[in-house]
Amino acid sequence: MKPLNNPNLNFYPYILILGFGFVLLIWLFSTNVSKAFFTITPIKGWNTIDPDVTTNGNTLRALTLLQTKKGYLTPTTPLPSLVFNKPSNYYGKYLQFSGNVKSVQPFSPTSKLESITIGSSSEIIVLANDGRTIIDFFLIGRNQNFSLGAPITFYGYSSGIRYVQDAQGFVTPGLVLIGSLQR
Repeated sequence: MKPLNNPNLNFYPYILILGFGFVLLIWLFSTNVSKAFFTITPIKGWNTIDPDVTTNGNTLRALTLLQTKKGYLTPTTPLPSLVFNKPSNYYGKYLQFSGNVKSVQPFSPTSKLESITIGSSSEIIVLANDGRTIIDFFLIGRNQNFSLGAPITFYGYSSGIRYVQDAQGFVTPGLVLIGSLQR
């Protein structure tokens, strides 16, 4: 037998590839495979890999814990240097620290969301009682007048490490704590 040489029946490979791709797309969109592949799920736990509070997303978790656990909580009082060296070991734990005020800056919310979740607050830079750990404490709920060098005891949740610039312009890492002055 002689093969057919009809130009209308020539088989082009790209038609086969397009047909296969089309069938694959129909299959993907008709099953849960596409939903699992194209869905972005939020991180549900604490980000223990990235200690930097500007990128790890733990600040919102700390604020949420502070708002939802308003009842009496028993704080943990670890050494500030231990928390600073490994903050991920203390995520989600209600902490208590003491130290001396080095600087106070009122924080005014820039958006309506911040005013709802944070309200009026202050950023207080504290030198912890161990004499070497800087704590960047965000006092949530009210502004108070603190004198420089005054002793302070505060409670809250750590969300990681942040780089703090002091009055001389030096940038040093500081442990971030979000909380209040009373338990």
